[in-house]
Amino acid sequence: KKEFLEQVDVQIFDYVYLSQVNSSNTYRADILAYDKTADIAILRLVSPKAQPYVAQVIPRNKIKDVKLFAPAFSSGCSLGHDPIFNDGRITYLSEIIDNKLYWMSNCSSIFGNSGGAIFLAETGEQVGITARVSATSVGWGIDIITWMGFSVAPQTIYEFFDEQELKFL
Repeated sequence: KKEFLEQVDVQIFDYVYLSQVNSSNTYRADILAYDKTADIAILRLVSPKAQPYVAQVIPRNKIKDVKLFAPAFSSGCSLGHDPIFNDGRITYLSEIIDNKLYWMSNCSSIFGNSGGAIFLAETGEQVGITARVSATSVGWGIDIITWMGFSVAPQTIYEFFDEQELKFL
């Protein structure tokens, strides 16, 4: 099930003193593979410049060792803001939404975080891709529950790698 689409733009931010955005660069990237229903894509930057920071997905054999309440961080561009990190904990490991496995964390998450990542605080390993927020109807409005964020589970990420013949990742 391989599909290839057009190139996309990717922004990479440069920080000063690990806390202040100094600049951002836009790179073109090829979409190597994607799965719309799982909300996952693999991109390859079109640039000779090596990137100094690359996320490491938790090894497949360590997924079973992640426990509830494990300290975690989410990353993303909340409401279009420059990338920010939110701390919290892994709060649920077996949420099924649209027949896909998701993990829940209480790292604050809102629109714009989707496509970011969830990292274990202790190891820095990526354990998810932020994908959904919770909402509830209250009267005539909808309240977003920012502390119930769902991420694509690492098991689903590995299933995607296998299906797309990306086992080397």
